Amino acid sequence: MDEQIVEKALAIGSNIVESNSRKFLKKRHLYPALEKSVENPQLATVMVGLRGTGKTVLLSQLAGGRKYAFLQMDYAPLKGQDLYDVLAYLYKVKGADFIVLDEFQDCMDFSSVKAFFEEAKGEVSLVITGSSAVALYPPELTRRVETLTLEPLSFREYLFFKQGVELPWLSLAQVLEGEWRGLSVYSPFIPEYMRRALPYLLETDAGILPLIDKIVRHDLVVFRKISQENISEVEKILLSTAVSTGETSFGSLSNKSGVEKTQVMRYFSLLKDALLLKEVPPAASSTRQVFKERKFYLTPPFRQGICAELGREADKGMLREEFFVQHAFKHSPKFLPGKGMPDFAIGKHSFEVGGPGKDKRQKPDYLVVDGRTPSKGELPLVAFGFLY
Repeated sequence: MDEQIVEKALAIGSNIVESNSRKFLKKRHLYPALEKSVENPQLATVMVGLRGTGKTVLLSQLAGGRKYAFLQMDYAPLKGQDLYDVLAYLYKVKGADFIVLDEFQDCMDFSSVKAFFEEAKGEVSLVITGSSAVALYPPELTRRVETLTLEPLSFREYLFFKQGVELPWLSLAQVLEGEWRGLSVYSPFIPEYMRRALPYLLETDAGILPLIDKIVRHDLVVFRKISQENISEVEKILLSTAVSTGETSFGSLSNKSGVEKTQVMRYFSLLKDALLLKEVPPAASSTRQVFKERKFYLTPPFRQGICAELGREADKGMLREEFFVQHAFKHSPKFLPGKGMPDFAIGKHSFEVGGPGKDKRQKPDYLVVDGRTPSKGELPLVAFGFLY
């Protein structure tokens, strides 16, 4: 092991932590859960999430007051070092009791982590983070990890960070029971939220295409999921999805992009693994239906962000459904196949999502409306933005 390389990496990490700690004072909703996980050194913490969700900032805030070692594993010189030796050096020589391995997808050496973790015997809090490509599920550390997922900003968090408005989260039962009174006043902020649902976009107009480029050209390639030759096809499929109006199918995307249907299906699976898409299964048990009918929704802010950069108008209906899916996803929404059916089912309840002119012809249990005051038996779309 080259100590000079490790010391250089530590200095870079220290600068990142100190800069983030000074610059960012507000904390994301996951902070208490992350802090609680770190306080139990018997388990390693694995935190996954898109690039831009603020994982590094969150860990920088947590490092304050601790004897930490913060390493970014995409720092090129580190890739030639034995990770076990590096970890042992941080623990035995530097005295670190809180070690962060950021951007671990550039390393993926879980065998060394396991060997070190067993030797440290619960004396070191270890956090591993992964951006974008695939959630990190280390088989070597089965039963030794707690996995946390950092989602894009919720609408509730967006109001807190961008507008300085702090409001409590709501359970789904509270939303259904009408405990959202007064929240409709925040509905006009939804379009801006759908473009800026990642923390780094709150104060900049830098755009989202560079982030997509980083995820596709670096993360997916590093994971050996695609070759350099596939990159342009993946990006083409993603952009085609974002600018589409209404629902799209694998066949229609294949026709528009010129990419074979089987490849389109494979790319959608990769983009889902990359956390750029969310898959909503059908509310049916038929194997044929499950294979044939799958709905994918872009994770905010990708549809609105891509369309804005391309000078296109994003489909409002799809934006509304993506807002709903993003916030209700932990409640396992299903889509209802068949003409004339409501959009979604969650448990025993059905939901139809629409704009100011939407009516109840699909006979949903709840009509979720945007752009007008809800009537009896209706819910405002904005209320679902407080589910996390």
